Amino acid sequence: MNNKPFTTTLDPRMHRFLKEEAARRKTSCRTIIEESLRQYRKVKLAREIKEGFTSDRVEEGRKIAAEFRWAQVQALNENE
Repeated sequence: MNNKPFTTTLDPRMHRFLKEEAARRKTSCRTIIEESLRQYRKVKLAREIKEGFTSDRVEEGRKIAAEFRWAQVQALNENE
């Protein structure tokens, strides 16, 4: 892995939490930040897949309904 420097400004409370969490886990702040970013990407990807799948299925349902609308009308007319 090619490490790149990264500089940011954190709220003092967030920085304190990060330091405390690193001490509690006996790991580095960098590891916690990397884990957090990986988890964020995972959740974001899962949400995008779910939303895409849902919208695709809705559109598919509309197409099917439009294609078979004539069959529904025929069936209703036959019952009269």
